[in-house]
Amino acid sequence: MALSLMLRKPPFETAQKITSVMLLAQSPVYLVTPVVGIVEDTFQPSPNPSEVTEVLEVPLDLFLRSDNYTAIPVNIPPFGLRTVHKFEHLDSKTQKSSYIWGLTAHFAILLSVIILERSPLFDPEFDLDSTLDICEKTILTYNFLSKL
Repeated sequence: MALSLMLRKPPFETAQKITSVMLLAQSPVYLVTPVVGIVEDTFQPSPNPSEVTEVLEVPLDLFLRSDNYTAIPVNIPPFGLRTVHKFEHLDSKTQKSSYIWGLTAHFAILLSVIILERSPLFDPEFDLDSTLDICEKTILTYNFLSKL
């Protein structure tokens, strides 16, 4: 379901159809289903202005550094006090600052830890090892079951 949505959604946002994606991971652990895939290296996004305000190109290590990181404490009933992660990214070409925060930042931290194989230089304020273990088991189980 999430993969089919991922393949359907880009034409609305980029005016281009993605015809081939190598699915790397899909995790149904969250209410929002993160999907990680690789698209063709020839893919050039052409943002649809009615769908996309701007496109950011951000290095993965941004999500492991502490220099542009802010932890925002938020009370989320019924869960209580939680940390919302926020990263500031300064585009070297335009000198414009953008913010990546919330669930996007949370997933970016996890993806960066997995791909770069190192921990963040800040306390993510969640059990990173346990979360990664759960994600890995879920992904392996999901991918195994989907092959049956």
